[in-house]
Amino acid sequence: MLVDGLFGGHAECFREFLIDLQADAGGVDVTAGISQVGDGERGLQHVGSVAVDIELAAGEPAEVARVGSVKQQERGLPVGGGEVERDRALALNDPALKAHLRGDLAENFRFQFEQEQFMSASLNHLHENTMLAQAGGGYSRKVNPERLLMLFDIDGTLLRRAGPHHRQALVEAVRLVTGLESTTDGIAVQGMLDRKILEMMLQQAGARQSLIRSSMNELVRQAQAVYLRTCPATLVDRTCPGARALLSKLRRRGVPAGLVTGNLTRIGWRKMQRAGLRRYFSFGAFAELAEDRAGLVRIAIRRAHALGCGNGASRVWLVGDHPNDIAAAKANGVGSIAVCTGLSSRSELGAHHPDLLLDDLRSLKLEMLHS
Repeated sequence: MLVDGLFGGHAECFREFLIDLQADAGGVDVTAGISQVGDGERGLQHVGSVAVDIELAAGEPAEVARVGSVKQQERGLPVGGGEVERDRALALNDPALKAHLRGDLAENFRFQFEQEQFMSASLNHLHENTMLAQAGGGYSRKVNPERLLMLFDIDGTLLRRAGPHHRQALVEAVRLVTGLESTTDGIAVQGMLDRKILEMMLQQAGARQSLIRSSMNELVRQAQAVYLRTCPATLVDRTCPGARALLSKLRRRGVPAGLVTGNLTRIGWRKMQRAGLRRYFSFGAFAELAEDRAGLVRIAIRRAHALGCGNGASRVWLVGDHPNDIAAAKANGVGSIAVCTGLSSRSELGAHHPDLLLDDLRSLKLEMLHS
């Protein structure tokens, strides 16, 4: 079965996610989608269909208009000229356009949305003073009783050995945008932000600073597009020891979690999606948003507060595998947890004096976060 082959035994979490989306879409019927989740290709396509129905019903006219305009242009038809409601109505009543959207969602997200506007809107609704928490085999909404806010790095912390396709996407972006051949060889990419890595790759390739500045936005766009096309179908086997269990425990206890990562936005979310971890994160701060990790931590905390996921009284922790993560935590006055699942050794991490130094996430207990 295609779904089982891609997602293993995780069909149940897909059903639960559909139920969540139904609630946020004002009761759109997803019963058929739930019953067909494990039913191979048919089930996967049906999930994509249900996802589009939910997206449209949930009232994301701007995004529907954007997608609708693009599709209309591709088909040589007149575009609504920015008239959002007209474009939305067109999308709702255009079976061909709806089929396009369904196919895109089924293929690109499997059954989670990659469209950040819709996901952000859903999460904003879900977290508007409450958090989703698993209870009694289903879901319930509850506040954050632990008064904690957890921020996680990705590579070396949640995932390991998931970098080759990522690095190749940066190389391909440089070639597509500038025509230059480049490499990440000789660049200590661990702990760095993707924009800085791209800058150093171009410098190594002999690019002038003016070219680097003028091409950066397009490099960022192309790198993400390449990665979305080439990312492995699954990264479930790349999760670090204890990561999934810890995130599940935090979710059950109503503790909000976000990402602070050197990955570009769509690369970071795609990794989480393919690793089966996307559902545990409500927000994130990514490479293109700040000059360094300390800046990303500030952005992540602001986003968490905007979603109602934390407040000034919450204890904030940053979990990472590199000295740069420890430094970013200290710069923001938040707790630092260093794990030895990346390339940095225990002695190297210890020299930077994190609040907690662990072999891996299996060693992290919630009571440690209150000490």
